[in-house]
Amino acid sequence: MSDYSDKKFLLKLSDHDLCKMWRLLKLSTLVLDDGVPFPILSIWLCILWPLPSLLFWLAEFCARRRRVTTPIVEEDSVELPSIPLLRPASSAEDSEHEDGAGTHEAARRFQVMLASLEHSLPHLAACKAVAGGLGKVMDLIAKHHPTDILMVHPKVAEDHRVQYSHLDTEHSSIQVRVDGSLQTVRVYRSKAVQERDGVRRQFLLLSHPWFEERARQSLYPNPLSRRKVLQFFSLWNQCVGKLLATYCPDVFHCPDFHSAIAPWYALPTCPQLRMILVLHNAEYQGSIATDMLTSDQLQVMAEVFNVPKMFVKQHLVFEGRFNMLKAAVDFLLEKQQGVGACAVSEYYAAECHSRYSVFWRLPKFRGLDNPMLEEERATLLVDLKTQKAGAKARCQVHFGLKEDADARLFVSLGRLVRQKGVDILADVTEWLLSTYPQAQLIVIGPPADGFGFYAARKLEKLAETAAFKGRLSVCCEFLEVPEDLKWASDYCLMPSRDEPFGYVDVEFAWRGAVIVGAQAGGLGKVPGFYYVAQNRESLTRLRRELRSVISTAMRAPSSALHAMSRQALQCNFPVEDWQTRLLDLYEQVVDTRDLGVLGSPARLPATWFPTHHPELEHVEASGPSAVSFSGSYLESQDGSHELPTEEFILRQELSEEELNTLVRAKLDVLDQDIETVLRSIGSDRDSEYETSPVSKWLTGHWLGTARIHWLVSCGYIACPLSSLLILVVATEWGIRGSTELPEWFKRFPWFKTVFGNGGLDPPILNMLLFSTNALSTALGAPLWTFAACWIQPRRLLAAAMLFQVPVLLTMLAVHRPNVSLATSVVFLQGLFSSGSLLFVAFNFMLSIKADISHAAKRMGILEMVRNAVTWLITGYIFLTSPSTQVGSEEQPLPPSVILLLTPLALVTFLATVVPGALFLAAPGPYREDRLPGWELNLFFKRRTFIILALSDVLGCLALFPSTCYIRWWFANGWQGQDLAWLSLVFAMLLAVVTYCWAKTLEHATVHGLALLIGITLLLPPAPMLRAVVQDEVSTFTFFGRSDTALAICCLSLILEGIRSSSAWAVKVRVLNSRWRLLSYGTVSVILQGLASLVSPFLCEVIARRRGSSFISDNEKELANASLVSVVPLCLAQFAVQMFAAPCIRQDLGVASSSSLYRDPPRRASINQARCGCLCRTIQACSIKHAMALRRLPPRLAIGCGCCLGIAALVIEVVLVHKPFPFEPARRCLQQGISRSLCRLIADETDTRPADTFAEFGHGPYGTNKFGQSTTGKFNCHQRMKRLNGNTFAFWHEGRCQVWSCDPRFPGQIPDQPLVGAEIWSRHCNMSMQNHIMVHLFEWPWPAIAEECETWLGPAGVTAVQVSPPTEHVLGDSWSTRYQPVSFKLHSRSGTPAQFSDMISRCQKSGVSIMVDTILNHMASPLVQSPKKDRGKKCGQSEDTPTSSTAPCLGWSGTGYGNREFRHGTLGLDYFERQDFHHYEGNFESNCGLPPWTNNRFLCDLYALVDLNTESVAVQQQLQSYLKVLFERGVTMLRLDAAMHVYPESFLKILDPFPFDYIVQEFFPGPLKFEQDTLRKATSVGSLTNFDFGQQVAQVLFDSWQDGKWKNRTASFADLLHIGSPSADCDYAICKTVYPPEHSLLFVDNHDQQRQLWKPEKGGPPRSPVCRWNGKDVADCRPIYKHGLEYNLAQLFMLAWPYGDAVRLMSSYAWEDFDQGPPGVQPDSLHDSPSSPLRRCRTTPSTSPVTELYDQDTANPWALTFAGHGRKSA
Repeated sequence: MSDYSDKKFLLKLSDHDLCKMWRLLKLSTLVLDDGVPFPILSIWLCILWPLPSLLFWLAEFCARRRRVTTPIVEEDSVELPSIPLLRPASSAEDSEHEDGAGTHEAARRFQVMLASLEHSLPHLAACKAVAGGLGKVMDLIAKHHPTDILMVHPKVAEDHRVQYSHLDTEHSSIQVRVDGSLQTVRVYRSKAVQERDGVRRQFLLLSHPWFEERARQSLYPNPLSRRKVLQFFSLWNQCVGKLLATYCPDVFHCPDFHSAIAPWYALPTCPQLRMILVLHNAEYQGSIATDMLTSDQLQVMAEVFNVPKMFVKQHLVFEGRFNMLKAAVDFLLEKQQGVGACAVSEYYAAECHSRYSVFWRLPKFRGLDNPMLEEERATLLVDLKTQKAGAKARCQVHFGLKEDADARLFVSLGRLVRQKGVDILADVTEWLLSTYPQAQLIVIGPPADGFGFYAARKLEKLAETAAFKGRLSVCCEFLEVPEDLKWASDYCLMPSRDEPFGYVDVEFAWRGAVIVGAQAGGLGKVPGFYYVAQNRESLTRLRRELRSVISTAMRAPSSALHAMSRQALQCNFPVEDWQTRLLDLYEQVVDTRDLGVLGSPARLPATWFPTHHPELEHVEASGPSAVSFSGSYLESQDGSHELPTEEFILRQELSEEELNTLVRAKLDVLDQDIETVLRSIGSDRDSEYETSPVSKWLTGHWLGTARIHWLVSCGYIACPLSSLLILVVATEWGIRGSTELPEWFKRFPWFKTVFGNGGLDPPILNMLLFSTNALSTALGAPLWTFAACWIQPRRLLAAAMLFQVPVLLTMLAVHRPNVSLATSVVFLQGLFSSGSLLFVAFNFMLSIKADISHAAKRMGILEMVRNAVTWLITGYIFLTSPSTQVGSEEQPLPPSVILLLTPLALVTFLATVVPGALFLAAPGPYREDRLPGWELNLFFKRRTFIILALSDVLGCLALFPSTCYIRWWFANGWQGQDLAWLSLVFAMLLAVVTYCWAKTLEHATVHGLALLIGITLLLPPAPMLRAVVQDEVSTFTFFGRSDTALAICCLSLILEGIRSSSAWAVKVRVLNSRWRLLSYGTVSVILQGLASLVSPFLCEVIARRRGSSFISDNEKELANASLVSVVPLCLAQFAVQMFAAPCIRQDLGVASSSSLYRDPPRRASINQARCGCLCRTIQACSIKHAMALRRLPPRLAIGCGCCLGIAALVIEVVLVHKPFPFEPARRCLQQGISRSLCRLIADETDTRPADTFAEFGHGPYGTNKFGQSTTGKFNCHQRMKRLNGNTFAFWHEGRCQVWSCDPRFPGQIPDQPLVGAEIWSRHCNMSMQNHIMVHLFEWPWPAIAEECETWLGPAGVTAVQVSPPTEHVLGDSWSTRYQPVSFKLHSRSGTPAQFSDMISRCQKSGVSIMVDTILNHMASPLVQSPKKDRGKKCGQSEDTPTSSTAPCLGWSGTGYGNREFRHGTLGLDYFERQDFHHYEGNFESNCGLPPWTNNRFLCDLYALVDLNTESVAVQQQLQSYLKVLFERGVTMLRLDAAMHVYPESFLKILDPFPFDYIVQEFFPGPLKFEQDTLRKATSVGSLTNFDFGQQVAQVLFDSWQDGKWKNRTASFADLLHIGSPSADCDYAICKTVYPPEHSLLFVDNHDQQRQLWKPEKGGPPRSPVCRWNGKDVADCRPIYKHGLEYNLAQLFMLAWPYGDAVRLMSSYAWEDFDQGPPGVQPDSLHDSPSSPLRRCRTTPSTSPVTELYDQDTANPWALTFAGHGRKSA
């Protein structure tokens, strides 16, 4: 067998391999008693489906939930050596810089200016204005900066810790314009230049009332929404910009956002200025979070900062809100190719780059790990234990704690802010002290935000509790702590959510304390007990993690703690490393200067630092016009204005003092956590800001959520309701109304070929409406998003709801619908409902929660509730079944349909109108915000979103077949009433699942994001599971419905909802902005809409290629179509979504991958010191092994997912290619049996007359009443099946042997001859029987019998094909023979007795009878004669242009109707409407489109009503008809229109019969296009090779080229290439798709010889001679009218050793396509043909025949065969 199909599949399996696999699978496949297969494979898949996700979750939970980052070693008395802290692996670039640092350090001298709000002047005894880590770094830079630096600071109010020197030298003042008012700032140089190691350090101090009104405790003015604060930062940045313009340093060192705008002011004067941005705390970006800036507010900002409005819009606005840090990022991007951004630790840099979208555009974010000066290391004067014990005793007395030497002392030192996790600490304090009586806690630090105030209030209350007296000390203010505190502490508590570097942990570690806290940012670098904060916004998770790590620390033995303390003492953070990396960074940014344009950067002279009070030059601009897009700053204009004092029209953020007051007030009322407190404060603020009562009401809370959020959620849930209702109505319109396509569409030239009469069937209408809705979604989504740029969100949300109302109302106004109207309504509805993305993007705009567990829970609930509501509506539609309401021609859409849908319409109306009206009063950001822009420049920075979006696009390509499961349910035998109750139950089940899933997500995300990530990445698309189970239980012959398959389908829908909600939650978090969600989501929706648009057609093409179609109501065909299209596309979707694995954690920004996969810090130990290099190598390998083990679980889970995908693909291939369950026995050419390969099972002789067919495997084997042995042979065949044999031998005398033979048996030489026996086996086939047949078209039975005896038998002809013997319609055309009315053997050719006599006489002459058998269809109720009435409906009550009163009768008087054949015999030819293919309510025709566009298996062929050959009842009647033929001796069949019947149905029908030869009418198109059709068809029998006649014609016929005939005699040699085409063949048909071993060859047949005479092809032609171009002969083939050429073609066919059998044609002369045989007069009803004997024409002597020859009425029969035997190959 050819390997034609193997090349088309991913898994190249041979047929033998597939058979073996199928046998193995059959062991696990059950078939129930009712014949319905039980889906064992699908059940196993259901069990394995979530396994990769669950495995990923479990493995991640166990591997990364919590761990100690420092190995615990045993105590040892030997002092540990001091080694540098090993940083994470740096880039190669960093390594190169470090390797060569010693060689060119001296050459790297840069002039640097730094500007900071905190300062530390080392030359002054008391001049430190510091608030945290930044102040410590300023002190470090002032002492150890590696190159020349000028440090600029604003003065603060003096106190006992900040005293400025009176020796400071004043420079010229600076004048700048702030908010339209001139401000003068005095500049002081603090003392002389500090020079150390050849490095000069200078300090400039700026004096202005705004600067000096700041106290040391409040260095940073806030909030930024206050105009005064903005004026402060404008003054500060302009002053720094002036100084930058004056001194033109090489590099501007910018810490954080405070001076981020300054370099833009200096840029016109210093075009080569470069900067580095060092983030000490990226959470603070100088932004205003309350409102988006309008055009007027942009202008105010421009006046405040003295810059153009365009500058503010471009560089100071991010995502629509004011953001100062963006100015620094833009400077790096525009001037330095993005180089120069860094953070104070490597891991914090990675987290910043991932978490904060303002940095996404930067190509790289470097880590600049802070050092610790060795002079800060405390000196250990005594033994460590003694030192700590003494300090602990003193501190316990100092802080009022119980004196207990064995107590474990926890200390938390630092500002009480959210970033430090103080609320988490406050929440676990009570648990800590209650669970561990030996624990003590000291908390010191001032509150600085709402979280801090909450923590202070809660801790102070706990401290006052009697149970914790002497164990808890709380001091919520700045306090100069004694040195003993750090020595006394056993543990330093640091539950930080975000920690840039963490100086406090190092300070405590250098005094022997062990850290207990989160491994976040810069934490985790010293010995301690850490947890990985994967979800830093989940308070529940953070509390649990902190409690867990505290428990681990408390359980640690004292010896282990002491060992860790000793390790902590040895931590080293060399300043030299920091200096080297800082110089590297300076060098990189300086190297970004454009040397080609500006020349080499000039070095400033050595007098760069002023020593003699040089005047500060004012950099004057040429006026306001000097302000340009490039970033120049706006200089002062003449005159001065008073400083504006009024605030912006913005919602004001709360100051620290205001927040403190409100938090304390709320805590007096609410005993809740901080989230509840802040949510309550936010709700109160929102309500105060609103003026409308409705708006105030919407800001209120219900069940913990703002009412506006409930409203938006309801809108999101209600969106699909109207879409579903409109789709149902449009479908009813399309089916009930005119299905005609628009006239303008019919004008296309290809319309008639593709669409036939232009009608639409329900499946095609569904495809059309589906694609229309997808197209409107793709077009509508960007329109809504563009509108969001200018229109208020609340108006958009209202419009998205209210615009659907007019569309809903159209269902009441339309009474005569049509397809065009239905399509238009669906398109409009799709446009309006495409705004549903707005409801996702604008959801929870007032919420303060950023916890991904809440986002996941929220999306999970919304998606699942949306599905549940949709199923409730679907259940109602199933219950009412509006499609069952019968309409009339005058009123195709009856009022009952509208009445049934009215309750649903009313619910939809209310669910649309009420939220739509309320949206108009939506408060806060719903009124004020706008989409700031698409920001597509960041699109490719979110790789996870892109990958998941691409995955969704691939999923949308499979969306249409994924939604065909309801059609499959109906095809599987479920009724609307059943599905109605199922839908209601399923909706309730979804509600339960929604709750469980939400709870699962909430609890799972508390422990990390592993479950969410696992489901998003590793839960395979559920449509694959649905497709597999549908195919596994489906059969072409309907045996019953499958409850198990229905349950698995429902499970797959639940899994689909779970996966969708998880993916949405991840996308929301990854984008981290509702605006990006809206804009990027719109791009995704557009692509998904376009993919959905092509989905029906793409999947239909894929299905057609695999021999299936979605235009079907057959369960097996629908299942096959879904399987072959869904599985490959969903596997591609699954593979793509797994590609997000490497980047999903980083893009989620929750404990970045850098933190999760951070190597534990390596510390030296005594054993290392002793064993040297080998031990250190072993330890390094152990660490790598440990990291590999931690990475192993997700890799295993991904591998498991890949295996599951491969398993699904293998199952798909096996299910599609599984061998047929029917294995017919075929006639073998052997004359004996090989004993070595065959085993005899039974040898029986029963010569009794076989007058009955043995249905149960036992019956007589004698001759029947017709004298034929065929019935006995049938019984022997049944006996073989009963005894589980595979081979039988039959003797006509009545003997039957049953054998079991090896498949190799047909190829072996028999060693036991069976004389006189026919051998049949399932291992044989019909090929290569070398039959020579003659088609005696329309010959009467007596004439055929005589021809067999006198000519055919003696000539060696082996078989005669006869016209269909069944009763047919009345008429004069030859085509009436192919329109059966019953299976009576009364026809134009003769009576049943004549038919039986013909068979007997021909058999005696050695000629078998092959009956042209029609099993596909029955007659259409149309008049055939007279010609003037042809095509009218017969049996009507009156004569009209389309109807006739002529009765619908058959040849013998049998009446019939439209799909009603009730005058036949029950069990043989009694057919009712349900026995035919038709769509519900449509009995006139089955398919609006022609079969070649539609489904050829189900469509009426040329209006001939199509039998439901998949029905068991129909199959049994067709088998009864075949028994009628078989018992009369018919041993060969030509299956007419075989390509229009499923091969599986034919095999089921033909399975009981041992026919000698079966040939099927198959045109080449399906065999070429459909991959499996050839394999299936050849399992039934041979094929009619329609290509052969055309292949011969394209060689024999002369061609018409360039207006003249071309003699092609020289091309005759091309005949030798038929069957084996040459490489240079340029004919249209070179290689035929028909396999030669299964090809019946013929030059022409009764249908093809008349092709050019068809009216639709312009026939009849003027001449039979074909005019063709020498390449493509088209419909031309040799016919009798071609004379000698025709004879030559037939002789060649007989002689050429090719094909399985040949058939000669004997017909009659004709001039009209429908012309009947001689003797049948035109317009006659019941004429019989004349005998062709002795009235046949002689062999023509010309080519083509002469007109006289063709008009010979005396001899009308054209005997077109000669008695030449076929030559052997």
